[in-house]
Amino acid sequence: MTQLLPALAEPVCQAGRSCDRAPCFQARLEAAAGDRPVRRRAELCAEHLGGTVHALTAWANDRGLRGEVTVLAIDQPAGDHAALPGGRIGFVFSTIRLTA
Repeated sequence: MTQLLPALAEPVCQAGRSCDRAPCFQARLEAAAGDRPVRRRAELCAEHLGGTVHALTAWANDRGLRGEVTVLAIDQPAGDHAALPGGRIGFVFSTIRLTA
């Protein structure tokens, strides 16, 4: 399992303002443009996962970034339960390598 980056205050899909579903996936870009690190992430519902991962990968490829996009299945927000130290837990199930 992999520790996730800190969660947003509002646990909703980040694909667009019109989606209010709880995120169950995280797409994480970790790459470099020369010596400069580039990191992006989005927490998404199942409906928006594929399109967002495709867009993130295309964006990175268009900029000649080297690195990877990692897709994680994440646990649901804790709600009334105490959150785990460091936030939610995710399981990596796909990694897309980026080459310039």
